[in-house]
Amino acid sequence: MAVTPYVRSIPFGDSQLEDLALQYWPTNKQLVITFYYQGIQFACMCMKTDEGIVPIRVVNHLKKDDNNMRARFLVSVLNDRLEELYRSISTASSAFQTFVRREIGNAN
Repeated sequence: MAVTPYVRSIPFGDSQLEDLALQYWPTNKQLVITFYYQGIQFACMCMKTDEGIVPIRVVNHLKKDDNNMRARFLVSVLNDRLEELYRSISTASSAFQTFVRREIGNAN
């Protein structure tokens, strides 16, 4: 369950996703993708299913930001664009598919 650095920065809309990292939790069949967006850390929670890796939702990753209205707004925005977000992350580098094959196995 070690955190694996993924990419430093990728474009997303009119901003950047930065310091992306991947972590797989086998007991829950969850892939957690952490990243910074507009200076706030988030996590994209994904699930391994028979169809492959499916993004479920974006959450605020740090408890200190729980009452931050900007962080709450950005969680809402990122969840509205969840499929686009996941597609941007998963296609940014071939390292994503390498990680999935190595850590998760056949995820389609």
